[in-house]
Amino acid sequence: MKRRRSTHRGISLIETIACVAIIATMATSIVGVMQNSVRVASASRGELGAPAQARQALRLLSDRMRRWDETDGITHARGSVVQAGPHRYSFRRVASATGSGHDLTLVDELGNETVFVSGSLANYSIVAVPSASDPVGVEIRLQLRLPAEQAASLRPHQRTADVSTWVCFPPQFSPLP
Repeated sequence: MKRRRSTHRGISLIETIACVAIIATMATSIVGVMQNSVRVASASRGELGAPAQARQALRLLSDRMRRWDETDGITHARGSVVQAGPHRYSFRRVASATGSGHDLTLVDELGNETVFVSGSLANYSIVAVPSASDPVGVEIRLQLRLPAEQAASLRPHQRTADVSTWVCFPPQFSPLP
């Protein structure tokens, strides 16, 4: 008995390569669309750009100031220096390690550095809210401007920020006798 040979032998190498190329092209397009939609959603929620970076930096600075006041009591805050008990902290505007823009860096008396704003600092100020004795709070003001390479993909209102906050220290009122 003779066996009949099948005319269909399977998929050729060229057909396999063509299928892989088509799938890779589709996957690349889908990934691009997903990344863009995540970026647009983040931008619409205010999670991108200079305003979001400024809000985060103010939150971190406020927490640090409150912690200093709770432990040692802030006695002086002006310009770039904050005195909390025996500790002296200095804020510095330094050139960014990335090569574009400036950073806001906190340096303690041991020389430890903490970066609060990276690459987009235009200006800052820290001023004590005065009272009869110790300050009752601190006003922190940040002006940020994103470098051109970061700002290129953002809307104009997301490229700069000028924000401030007041950090109030308890107690602000003395109990009556």
